[in-house]
Amino acid sequence: MNTKEQKNLLIDDMHFFMPDEEQKTLITRFSSQKFKEGFYRRFLISLITAFIFFIVEFIARTYTNRHAVSRFFHYPGAETIPGMMIFVAFVFLVFNLLSFTYMRTKIQMNNIAAKYECMKGIVTEKYDGRHLSQSSGEASRNYILFSNEEGHCTTALSVKNLHTFQSIEAGDEILVIKYKPLGTTGYTFIPLTEKTGIDVIQWAKTGYELGAGEILLTSVDCEGCRKGFDIELVRAVSDVVPIPIIACGGMGKMEDFSKVVIEGHADAVAAASVLHYNQLLVNEIKEKAYMNGINVRR
Repeated sequence: MNTKEQKNLLIDDMHFFMPDEEQKTLITRFSSQKFKEGFYRRFLISLITAFIFFIVEFIARTYTNRHAVSRFFHYPGAETIPGMMIFVAFVFLVFNLLSFTYMRTKIQMNNIAAKYECMKGIVTEKYDGRHLSQSSGEASRNYILFSNEEGHCTTALSVKNLHTFQSIEAGDEILVIKYKPLGTTGYTFIPLTEKTGIDVIQWAKTGYELGAGEILLTSVDCEGCRKGFDIELVRAVSDVVPIPIIACGGMGKMEDFSKVVIEGHADAVAAASVLHYNQLLVNEIKEKAYMNGINVRR
């Protein structure tokens, strides 16, 4: 059997590509959201700072009969506490509005193709840094492993945003972005898998009732992982709809083909990367399936 050796690569050694138009839109939207989050944080810090100035000024005037902040500024109303507070809040508000305007303008002027490179990947594993830090004593850090489209190449990618880390699962598709802020290379990613909350069994029944002649059933949890098909999912759908089910997502070895047909009751099987990268050959898969009593074209 002609196989291609599985490789584990560092992210720096992976091949990134210029983003297409759809990816440029995603990156622009992602950058805009990050800038907004940064603006909101600075705005909140500004308001807290203004409030602290007010408290300091209030304490200074109440207990020492002196000015703590307003004595450094000359503006109408500086002798009153409300006037001082309004001035400080106004300065910080103007600063943040100018900052936000600058960032928005910068986003629109950025040449996305020149500043970013990207590639699609599939999340294979995720690790909770809290559990790792308890066992190894290292600093807590959440990260994921993912495979790219060129083969089963995995690498660790740190996930700083806790909400993003909690929202993704193994099998989710992501767009990995490479960028160079301040001259240093950085990596981030955008989740591409959209969770609809629709029950797969009910959706399969709906498809059949609407006239579907067959169903291509892909498990996003197994897609790209090459660890076998989601047997329970395939069997659950195959047993409730009277139309052919094509199992897709997870083929890694020849035994997976027979297993999903025999145990998962699949009518057909789809495979991609194991064939694209010559890890398995079609004739060998058919021969193995035939030996296991499965009717295949030879």
